[in-house]
Amino acid sequence: LRILKICCPGNQQKTQLTRTLLFDSRLPLKRLGVSYKKTRQHPKANEKARIKCKEKTAAYEAEGKVIIYINESGFTHDMPRTHSYSVKGERCYGAHNWNTKGRTNVIGAIVDFVFLTLGMFDSMVNSDVFARG
Repeated sequence: LRILKICCPGNQQKTQLTRTLLFDSRLPLKRLGVSYKKTRQHPKANEKARIKCKEKTAAYEAEGKVIIYINESGFTHDMPRTHSYSVKGERCYGAHNWNTKGRTNVIGAIVDFVFLTLGMFDSMVNSDVFARG
């Protein structure tokens, strides 16, 4: 950021095109020695809540209670390809069945780093799924 301030003083008077070239394009920034990187922290991360959760987990484990981690993921039955290759200047055509329906949801549980169980559901996953089990 310091490099940008030194190399681009008075950016307020620059035109929109110049600002776009300076800040939105990665190529000029690469020439300045600035790289485009992913941030390490999620914008909605809450460090206080994370610490509180870790403290609760440690307290439960100290009492001898078993901690079970559960995760759910869903998969569609039809995964359309939205991009493909074609000769420059020519259209790209593909087939997609817009009427295909179907989704499978999977719930897994882990205890002490060991896979415990797996459940697959063709219905929507909500609290009713857990009540049935």
